[in-house]
Amino acid sequence: MSKKLVIDLDLCRNFDNYELQCSYNQHPGNQGILALRELALYELICRRCEERSCVLACPEDALEADDQGLLSRYNLRCIGCKSCQHACPFGTLLDDVINLMVSGCDMCPQLKSGQAPLCVTSCTNKAVTFEEIPDPLPENMFLLGNRFVVRSRHWKKSDEPVPQA
Repeated sequence: MSKKLVIDLDLCRNFDNYELQCSYNQHPGNQGILALRELALYELICRRCEERSCVLACPEDALEADDQGLLSRYNLRCIGCKSCQHACPFGTLLDDVINLMVSGCDMCPQLKSGQAPLCVTSCTNKAVTFEEIPDPLPENMFLLGNRFVVRSRHWKKSDEPVPQA
């Protein structure tokens, strides 16, 4: 087992309710957790629609889907208009994730030494934690990268036909 940064997407749906600090030193006022949430939402929650209305709605071609439908955002092209968010039929692009000011996360170097980062110690509702993660991962936990785990219900596309009423 090893300690990893864990974000519970069900608990951190809205950052307006509590203060979360970040020690990323590249610019003040950074909320690096937003960059991690964006990555987690694209990887686990996005339904990867065939139409990709969010991509088509972007006036600056800042949102792109790869061959598997995984979204990525060109941060320097994004103007924060939220057209993609309004076009998403499932509401998976959250308002506070797609913003003009792009945050960054360096996955705090102190994670390697076993110290909890500032985002963990300042999180009042335990949506961001630093915990021992067993191998194999428990149900509803997903490893993204090598030091970041997301706890959430993962949406999976089914090939089964939809029952007709």
